[in-house]
Amino acid sequence: MAITLDSLLKNQKATIVGFDVVNTPLKLIEMGCMEGQVIVGKGKAPLGDPLLFEVNQTQIAIRKETAQLIEIEILSN
Repeated sequence: MAITLDSLLKNQKATIVGFDVVNTPLKLIEMGCMEGQVIVGKGKAPLGDPLLFEVNQTQIAIRKETAQLIEIEILSN
């Protein structure tokens, strides 16, 4: 079972290992959400959606349903 981006905790780092090319918005890919990139959990909205991440020194908000399309590998500290 793959771990997806929506399970990343605040200040936890992970590497993107794959994503659903068909259903992931092109805008996210253009902003650097690509395989091999390190992504950091930064927080979430009060009701849990959207989620806030940092990739390539840019903070981006991603809806939970979209974050579930991105597979990650947690990096140990």
